[in-house]
Amino acid sequence: MKGYFIAVFIMLVLLQIALAEEMAINSGEEKEFSGYTVKLKNLKADKAVISVDDESAIFELNEEKIISGLRIKLNEIFFLGNNEGHVKIDISSLYVCGDGNCDGTESKESCCKDCGCNSGYDCVENECLVHIDDECNVDSDCNDNNDNTLDKCIGGRPKICKNYPDTICVDNSDCDDDDPCTEDKCTNNDCFNERIRNCIFGVEGGSVGIPAFEEQAENELTKDKVEPGSVEKISLFQKIVNFFKKIFRSDS
Repeated sequence: MKGYFIAVFIMLVLLQIALAEEMAINSGEEKEFSGYTVKLKNLKADKAVISVDDESAIFELNEEKIISGLRIKLNEIFFLGNNEGHVKIDISSLYVCGDGNCDGTESKESCCKDCGCNSGYDCVENECLVHIDDECNVDSDCNDNNDNTLDKCIGGRPKICKNYPDTICVDNSDCDDDDPCTEDKCTNNDCFNERIRNCIFGVEGGSVGIPAFEEQAENELTKDKVEPGSVEKISLFQKIVNFFKKIFRSDS
């Protein structure tokens, strides 16, 4: 049993070390930490006066103390004289807001997650706000018994019902237009069929899916070929050359 308590103590110490945060604070400066106000009130070459809210304590170098629920260790002193300079401290909270226990200095103002709020208030993001009734919690709470509407419970404060009229689609599959060259999307319950760049498909024999660009390329390769039995077209230049050939033959 004794070993068990020792193990628990060691775990708690390690947890505090892991949760500790290093903070640099100037003389006379105030900083916020876990809902507490930390201030370096006075500074000497070998000691410092640090306060947490309304409680103060004198620290020597490498000394550790607990003030108002915060564990503080003085790591370094940078003294410039006449109460000028700054210190570096390790600081951690003895109480963790959100662990379900309203401990020590925790209150509904600093940690309503653990300590709750007064009647008529809700704890929203660790702040007590006036209670507002939600219209719904899930989509099924918004059913208006109309098959032509999409029923949604919209999050927020409060949650409200929205019944979208004339819903065209719910997901992308509802927007399929049987065209392989379009990207079918359902956005805000409306269909959008966007053309895919450089995608060209033609129709041959009543079937979809034959790439038209291949057919076009084939035509380009064969358009200058002369079919058997056809008359070859002679260019004007070739006619002039043939004319001069005849003249030279007759002179000879």
